Amino acid sequence: MLFSREKVRRKTSSYVHTPWSDLGERVRGEFSEYDDRVALDFDLLAKMGFITPSTLDLDFARDFSMVKRRLFGRLSLFKSDRSDDLLTEKDCPIVLITSGNPGEGKTFSAVNVSLSLAIEEQLSVLLIDGDLANPSVASVLGFPYRKQGLFECLTDQVTDLDETLIKFEQLPLTVMPAGEATKSPSSLLGGKAMTAFLNRIKALNCYDLIVVDGPPLLATTEAAVLAPHADEVVLVIGAGEATGTQLNASLDMLDLNAEKVSLLLNRAVISERHTAHYGYDYARQSRPA
Repeated sequence: MLFSREKVRRKTSSYVHTPWSDLGERVRGEFSEYDDRVALDFDLLAKMGFITPSTLDLDFARDFSMVKRRLFGRLSLFKSDRSDDLLTEKDCPIVLITSGNPGEGKTFSAVNVSLSLAIEEQLSVLLIDGDLANPSVASVLGFPYRKQGLFECLTDQVTDLDETLIKFEQLPLTVMPAGEATKSPSSLLGGKAMTAFLNRIKALNCYDLIVVDGPPLLATTEAAVLAPHADEVVLVIGAGEATGTQLNASLDMLDLNAEKVSLLLNRAVISERHTAHYGYDYARQSRPA
């Protein structure tokens, strides 16, 4: 998969964030702190390499469409007759998108999967920024900095979930920012707080699918404890960056049934794109016997 955008790296102390550049002003002027709806700047997103209504015919958008279709099959999102009936009784599945190391394209992939689902399928998607130590979904999509998000939900600092949600005018896409984590959230992401939060989200009956942009596996323990909450885990591999040893270490960190884990090769050149595998077989063959 082609991807040339360099992720902006920030130097921050542990779990204390400095505000990123607010791209929201490029969209439609001034925003109040808790504006419910934001207009996506599709022109800007397209220039950054993200899926928009005008880029659906490009190769990278078709690549993500293939990823999306694979997810449909693995999550049984569509009925077996492939009719227009969208969801089966197993509704609101959770997809965790992570990587072994920072900078391999997990946020790029999580955002593009979410955009593809919302634009092409008109599915109602909730994208959660679960990388509490180094969140980046907000800076990518260009909405105003929000102090309340996932961390505040997990620590019972908010009673109204709507205070943490950003909805977009043009798409059935909603984002929950990471919030302001002040301590390591491993116990929160892997414990009863996360289970209660997800049950609370599902009880809203507002979303067809939840996508979580998770932390990198080899940098923290958070993605590993978050993974059991997911129905499907997509492990993004940066072509030319991740080694076989790192890949195996990431899979070991997940410690999940191989049928639940898919591999997504990112930043591949054209020749690689036609030979790379995606899904269970590739995950199984990548591991030592």
